[in-house]
Amino acid sequence: TEAAFSTFKNNLSSRSLQKKFIEKYDLLDILAPNRTSETRDIEILEGFSKMIKIESKGDLNFSVSTESGDPEFAAKLVNDYVSFFDLETVRALVSDARNSIEEKIMDIEYKIDSKRQMTKLRREDQVLRYQEAITIARALGIKKRVDATNIIQNTQMNVDIATASTPLYYLGIEALNAEIKILQNRKSDDPFITGLRDLQETLALLHSFKIE
Repeated sequence: TEAAFSTFKNNLSSRSLQKKFIEKYDLLDILAPNRTSETRDIEILEGFSKMIKIESKGDLNFSVSTESGDPEFAAKLVNDYVSFFDLETVRALVSDARNSIEEKIMDIEYKIDSKRQMTKLRREDQVLRYQEAITIARALGIKKRVDATNIIQNTQMNVDIATASTPLYYLGIEALNAEIKILQNRKSDDPFITGLRDLQETLALLHSFKIE
């Protein structure tokens, strides 16, 4: 893509990569045969950077050249230089892509774990609410489910009360105990977590990516 090409072009002038290139191809003896212990690497790098000429010839065109009294050496140097920076650019792009995928995977795994933890807490909270409702139902002698609609109609309660949510203890001791048993014996909350399967599908897709 154009972005990848632009990265490659920018890398050609990277001093750190130029230093890596010099070290890989053992060019210090060629670039600075008379160097001493006082010769700084930065001076050699500066000299090498001036040797390599990168000229732009349009948005997607440029040339890489060098001047040397040895045409064969110059040609090999330029070819090795371009090949090296091509490979380094690909490696960097692949690394960036992998890191991006890994970040997304970690983010989704965190969301899944968070959803599971919160659902577990909500389930435990619901058990506590049912247990409290049992205490009230037992005190009122409500063993089986009570039809709240009939009670409201028979007692001619206020309309606001009629539209309010039915108290849990109206379910009765038997139903509440059954609800608690189901919640406590639940092996997995996954089927009850909204959006979990979508996250798992995305996670599976990210894991399937193979970047070479």
